[in-house]
Amino acid sequence: MKAVYEVRVEVDNEVAAEYLIWLREHLKQIVEAVGFEKADLFTLEHESPRFATWVVQYVASSRVTIEDYLNHHSKSFRGDAIHRFGGKFKIERRILNFQESFPA
Repeated sequence: MKAVYEVRVEVDNEVAAEYLIWLREHLKQIVEAVGFEKADLFTLEHESPRFATWVVQYVASSRVTIEDYLNHHSKSFRGDAIHRFGGKFKIERRILNFQESFPA
């Protein structure tokens, strides 16, 4: 059953432009390495003058793909962001399990 791995990242404005360049390449690498169907990148609208916020939705054909990513790939991919941007970002993650579409 289809599932989505969603990542919300809030980045200090001082590195936001550089982070976004890195993020686009990062998403391509993850989709290719893990086998997600795609990754959709969204800008979250808010009024904080200090942060840029993006939401990424990695679409998977099943929860198994997400589990594979979490168990075998996530540590190295996450380490790259920490190495490059240190404490200048904050991330929240969640898994969305597909239930149904409307209209059905």
